[in-house]
Amino acid sequence: MPASPPAPSRSQPVCRVLTAGALTLVASAGVACSGPVEPEFQRVERVRVAGLGPDGMLRLNADAVFLNPNRFPLEATALDLRVEVNQKPAAHVRQALAARMPAAGEFTLPLEIDVEPGVLSTGSGSLLETLRQARRASVVMEGSLEVTAAGVRFRVPVRHEREHDLAR
Repeated sequence: MPASPPAPSRSQPVCRVLTAGALTLVASAGVACSGPVEPEFQRVERVRVAGLGPDGMLRLNADAVFLNPNRFPLEATALDLRVEVNQKPAAHVRQALAARMPAAGEFTLPLEIDVEPGVLSTGSGSLLETLRQARRASVVMEGSLEVTAAGVRFRVPVRHEREHDLAR
């Protein structure tokens, strides 16, 4: 007579649950252990002349937009940008920051850049004439944004080159 199959043990369902639980825990740990992903520079927008400072420098305002692909916020800690306007060196911006980049989305960093009024000049006119005529300018920004998360530091490269309407 053939042997009958063994009776099911009560421990088999428990083993399956423990095995499934262990696999879920290992998979979760793998996701949790993967470090932060480097944010990305997206664009510069709204470059405009804000006015003339008391030191005679022309203030340009702009917004640099970055993308944080992580599911947790990051901390922007430093900015280092070289700026050219109309193919002329205009400024070197070095700034310490304490700005929080929200999780999984775009982050806008407002920029204030002081430049010599001559970078917008097209001739030998007065400063007032230069400001009146400065409707458009070619702007180049190159450098990096330093970002930290959980002890990991990133230098996000920034490279922007575009003609901007300064009157907007």
